[in-house]
Amino acid sequence: MKKNLVREVKFMKTCRSPYIVSFFGAHFSDGDVELLIEYMDLGSIDSIYRKFGCIEQDVAVHIIYNALKGLDYLWSEKKIVHRGISIKHF
Repeated sequence: MKKNLVREVKFMKTCRSPYIVSFFGAHFSDGDVELLIEYMDLGSIDSIYRKFGCIEQDVAVHIIYNALKGLDYLWSEKKIVHRGISIKHF
């Protein structure tokens, strides 16, 4: 697990894209790893949904576009596919 964490931290240090949350560093504190990342003042999409309800279509399109630009950056520049997304076929 520690090996994977170190690999991920090293990778995060190399990402430079306006579509990827910025990573500033990491350190150990009382046995925990603390990641220093860009502050996202509205939080996650889940927290926005819970606070405000359904997201308007034009806002959702903007969010999806930017997420896809981030995934495109990861593939085209880093040759990785995001592992946290599962796609269901309907």
